[in-house]
Amino acid sequence: DDCRIAANHWVISVTGLGHGSPVQLEVAGVGGPFNPATVDSVEGYLAMDPNNVDGCESFTQRYEGAIVLVKRGNCFFQVKAGTAEEAGAVAVVIYNDQRPPVESMEGVEELLPPRIPSVFVHAEQGQQLLRHQRSRATVAKVGDDQLQLSDPITGHVVFRCSEDFQRQRMCQVGDTVDVKLWVKSTSSTQTFPQPSFTETEQELHELAVIQAQVDSSSLRMLRGQILETDNETLLVQWLGEGEQDLILGTVPGMKLHQEPPAKVPLRAAFRDGVPCGGSRDVWIEKLLEPYACNAEFVVHVASLCAVPQLSPQKPQEQQDIFCKESEQTSG
Repeated sequence: DDCRIAANHWVISVTGLGHGSPVQLEVAGVGGPFNPATVDSVEGYLAMDPNNVDGCESFTQRYEGAIVLVKRGNCFFQVKAGTAEEAGAVAVVIYNDQRPPVESMEGVEELLPPRIPSVFVHAEQGQQLLRHQRSRATVAKVGDDQLQLSDPITGHVVFRCSEDFQRQRMCQVGDTVDVKLWVKSTSSTQTFPQPSFTETEQELHELAVIQAQVDSSSLRMLRGQILETDNETLLVQWLGEGEQDLILGTVPGMKLHQEPPAKVPLRAAFRDGVPCGGSRDVWIEKLLEPYACNAEFVVHVASLCAVPQLSPQKPQEQQDIFCKESEQTSG
């Protein structure tokens, strides 16, 4: 495979007629890991639905062959791509709101990946594109000075014995973890009781719902400290609101700092991005440049820890040194 699959930079080229005059406009943007790897170029006409500006709801009309423009906010990037795809669009362009722009659109592994490309652009560039609705446009991957689309994909993997190899569990008492949970939300068609995370794993499971039954705002990533562990669950004390993620770290109707400890499934918790339910024998410690053609992985392999030369050096114990003035004797 070549770098075309890994490329994350896109250009939207507008050609045709807009407001009665020829249009030539190029807008640069970025994609996301959920984009289809085998699609590197599509062509269509620019469109926007004034009744679904953010693209978070199902479109009420068809947009066959369109490149749909939607505004950032109110749901995941991946959801916007899904609603545009369902309406017949060949691509979706997401223009920024008042927030800082992103370098890459994050995906949600629980959601189905769309089959059309998504491109994120700055707010002012989005306004430019909105002025050229009905114009023909092409959305295509591009390389840069460091990445040529025809270059081969390469990777480097470093195997080592991690400094955490002596841990009894991937996640232990005292660790701070991020817990991924789906919670039932309130909508105009369905109402649910406010979520509670105070009882057993079974009750947590009952709060979780499949993707088709919830809107995208029901995914939460809450941060807490482990109080107890067993083979299947963790007892977690949620951290205060000031230590949570600004977007995913809130649950309507809950004051986390007042909540009692919660029992959560081991598989839903992560420490520094590593699943708490993962194997202690092998895990990926670090992934560098995932969108470049020269990705680098650092992988912990427990069996390497048996080799003294490969084991992490133990820190030397601190020693206090005292200087004593020598005694002079007189003769």
